[in-house]
Amino acid sequence: MSAFDPYCENADDFSLMQIAISNSDTGRLQTVEAGWQQRKDSYGDWVPHLFTYYTTNGYSDDDDNVGGYNQDVDGWVQHDGSIHPGAISSPNSTRGGDQYVMQIKYQLWQGNWWLMCNGRWLGYYPARLFMGNRSVFSTLGDHGDRISFYGEIYDSNESPGKTHSDMGSGYWPEYGWQWAAYQRNLLVQTDRGGSLTDYNGIAWASDPDMYDIEAHMRSGSSWGSYFWMGGPGAV
Repeated sequence: MSAFDPYCENADDFSLMQIAISNSDTGRLQTVEAGWQQRKDSYGDWVPHLFTYYTTNGYSDDDDNVGGYNQDVDGWVQHDGSIHPGAISSPNSTRGGDQYVMQIKYQLWQGNWWLMCNGRWLGYYPARLFMGNRSVFSTLGDHGDRISFYGEIYDSNESPGKTHSDMGSGYWPEYGWQWAAYQRNLLVQTDRGGSLTDYNGIAWASDPDMYDIEAHMRSGSSWGSYFWMGGPGAV
């Protein structure tokens, strides 16, 4: 995913780009998520940070071994000696100039959801967090049934009207290379043997007058499945 430093209107607003692997076999959504996020009230500054998040209960509660961000709650197990959830994302792309990316991968391996960022295995969420008293085969402790790639804006409503926070770079998808944010080479594991295939999801924007998406699934190019996304919010 392209790494940008977006504008956020208020300290409690956030802008992010991420992937999420989920399971809802039991009727209650469970996820592991990661990407970059900017939110001053969470990180103390106006720059993007690497983030992780998990929920065992459909976002109904954040608590130790239940769900939450980064290392704010128990659950995450750190492995890398220097890069951790909450670390500053740097360098970031320049609109119309140099471009940088954040590579994200989740892999279920030996009972843990391991996270790779930019070629380094940072740590993991133990699969047992998702099991509770349920059958392991019906939880994220055993498999994901959906993968999603997206951007998201949270508006705290501290300012009246619709938000002006940037999604991605703040530019519309049609601006393309060096201007619009993107996610590329989107892959999903399709069996327990580790086979990977190009993602073939459906593009959707909740409010295309504020933020939009232009998808190119299974493009046949070196970018594989990819999409341009983002926008400036209310204009």
